[in-house]
Amino acid sequence: GRDFTERRRLQEALAEREREFRTLAEHSPDMVARYDLNCRYLYCNPQLLELAGRSLTEVLGKTPLELHDDESVRCYQDKIEDVLRTRGPAELMYILPIRPYTRKIYDHVRFTPEFDASGQLVSVLAIGRDIRKLKEIERRMSTLIDNLPDFIMRLDTQGRHIYVSPAVTKAFGVSDEYFLGKTTVDIGVTGDPDCDQELL
Repeated sequence: GRDFTERRRLQEALAEREREFRTLAEHSPDMVARYDLNCRYLYCNPQLLELAGRSLTEVLGKTPLELHDDESVRCYQDKIEDVLRTRGPAELMYILPIRPYTRKIYDHVRFTPEFDASGQLVSVLAIGRDIRKLKEIERRMSTLIDNLPDFIMRLDTQGRHIYVSPAVTKAFGVSDEYFLGKTTVDIGVTGDPDCDQELL
């Protein structure tokens, strides 16, 4: 009696969670898919199906590579396999090989391992976001920054140059490789113009 009631309550709770997941996934602007331990589709939301130009019956039970054998899809499936192997999350940014003659879709995908109540890995959830608009904004910003007459430099947390604008390289008469990956100390820019001129 009690075991049956508890088991039934647990099954009802799981079914309710699954309904909530599907409601969220099917109304999300993102592309959502769930894969089994063999990288086969368990679930695919309408947004992903529309993008891929496939029906749910074509997709379920197949691996991404079975649906489209392509180098970028190989990278995608490799990420699913990484999550299955490491039991940890992963990310991928790639260009989707969608139907011919359509514009490129830049996709940022997060892969998350899913575990059952006993801690067993049961599936991988993938959520992809089309970042084409973001890439276009980045391209415009890059064009703007590259054409500003101001000195613009970006440094990482260790103080190494990760970007220098063309105005900098032109003023110093060197290529950006002179700066990239180096700190101001590595380059020898001390702040003393006479000393710096000798160093350069």
